[in-house]
Amino acid sequence: MAKAKESRVGILSTIDTKTKVLALIALIAEALFLGSLTVLPSDQTLYALITCAAILVVTIIGIVIVEIAETRISSTTSHQLIPSPLTPRSEFLNELINSAIQTVCRAVSLPRTPQDAKLRVFIFRKEGSQLICSHYWSQDPVKEQVGKLRFELNSEVAKKVAVVRAAVDEKICRTPVAPLPKGAPGITGDVADDLRFVLAAPIKRNDGNIWGTVDFDTASEEGQALLSTEVSNAVMFQVARHLQVIFSLSDERHAAIA
Repeated sequence: MAKAKESRVGILSTIDTKTKVLALIALIAEALFLGSLTVLPSDQTLYALITCAAILVVTIIGIVIVEIAETRISSTTSHQLIPSPLTPRSEFLNELINSAIQTVCRAVSLPRTPQDAKLRVFIFRKEGSQLICSHYWSQDPVKEQVGKLRFELNSEVAKKVAVVRAAVDEKICRTPVAPLPKGAPGITGDVADDLRFVLAAPIKRNDGNIWGTVDFDTASEEGQALLSTEVSNAVMFQVARHLQVIFSLSDERHAAIA
C-alpha cells in the first residue's frame, strides 16, 4: 500500500504545471456539472453541461497560447555563447555560463540575446602576481586570447581593469571602461577597442584565498543596461560561488593525482 502511494506521488511529481492545472480545472468542471444535476431542473442540465465544457475549452486554449508564447521566447533567447577553441572543455561549465547569461538577458527585457547585447564572459586565473585569461565565451570572434591576455595584480592596473579590481578588492565591481592604451604597463595581450562596460567578481578557493575572477562584459548600450541591474549582481554572485566549487574540486583532484 505504501509503495503504491509512493508510486502515485512519484508520477504526480513528474507532471508539468500546465497538465496539473488542466486536470484541476477538469475536476472542478466535473464537480460543478454533477452538483448542478442535483439542484437544476432537467431542462437546464444541458446548459450546465455546455457551461462546464466551455470552461474546460477556454482553459485548454489558454494553456496552448502560453505554450506558444514560451516557445517563441525560448527560440529568441536560445543563442548560446560559444567557448573559445582554447577554453578547456566542460559541459557543466558551459551550461553554467549560458544559463547565467540567459538569466541576465531575461531579467530586463525580452527578446534579448547575448548577441543582441554583445555580451561575453571571461574567466581569469591567478598565477603568481598575474591574472591570466583561462576561459572565454562569445558569439563573435574576439581579440582577447586564452593564455595570452594577462594583467598584473597591483593597484595601478586595478584603476583601469575591472577584473583586477575585483581580485584586489575581493568584491563584485561594475564599471564603464575606456580603451586601454597600447603598451600600458602591467597589461599583456589584446583587449577589444569597443569594450564599453564590465561586471566582474572574484572567484575564491574553499580556503578563502583568491582563485581568480569572472567577468561579463559588453560593447553595446543594451548590454550595459543589462549588466547595470541588481539582478546581474545577484547572477554574478551565484556564478562566482559555483565557479568556486568547480575550480576548488578541480584543484583538489589535480593535487591528489600529483
